[in-house]
Amino acid sequence: NDTNKLYTNSKKLFKNTVNYLIYGKVNYSNPLTTNDSGLKTTTWEISYNVMDMETGKNVLFGSFSATAEATDQWKLYDTIRREKIAPVITDAIYYGL
Repeated sequence: NDTNKLYTNSKKLFKNTVNYLIYGKVNYSNPLTTNDSGLKTTTWEISYNVMDMETGKNVLFGSFSATAEATDQWKLYDTIRREKIAPVITDAIYYGL
């Protein structure tokens, strides 16, 4: 399955230098649009996993949605990544492992 391939290829790539591998998927649940205020906005569905690289088992996983708005598309993507996604996953790892 895909998780086994990810584990095998990550082991080859990182050798024994990584204890945990964080991976996931982002899907648009709402397309990029421009709201009435002229700001770009979108909503993403995020799923993530944390794999123990010693065993190949997922030790933490979760999913959530994130919505953001910004003056242009690239600022929007940066905002949603830095202000919406990163803090949620960081807190989940910090308090979940």
